[in-house]
Amino acid sequence: ADYDARVRCAAVGALARIAAAGDAACTGFAMCSLADGDASVRQAAATAVARMSAKGDATTLQALSTACSDDVSSVRCASLAALTCVARQGHQPSVDVVLERLQDESLDVQSAALRALAIIAQCGDGDIIRVV
Repeated sequence: ADYDARVRCAAVGALARIAAAGDAACTGFAMCSLADGDASVRQAAATAVARMSAKGDATTLQALSTACSDDVSSVRCASLAALTCVARQGHQPSVDVVLERLQDESLDVQSAALRALAIIAQCGDGDIIRVV
């Protein structure tokens, strides 16, 4: 099973490197991999989805938002980083997901959330400034 996960992880990574941005079939495969049983595959999938998806794509944003609540902290971190690549600055549903992760039990996830917030929050947003 461990070998199979490494193969799936490599496949998702290779797909992200060779697929054209916005390729629906490839992006769909990577998004399905966000639900893989192995955390390393889910983590690779988050990175791949970020590379392949169009900025602001609603389906991708929803999938990444869900992945930001993964049971494994490294997947949550990768999903937060991926969210910053796909979400447009000021996209409130994404900002809300990131704000929620500021309360995560993992300090790594909290740090990733702060980095994500710096990228996707609207400049000068008083509510964000008060939270941070």
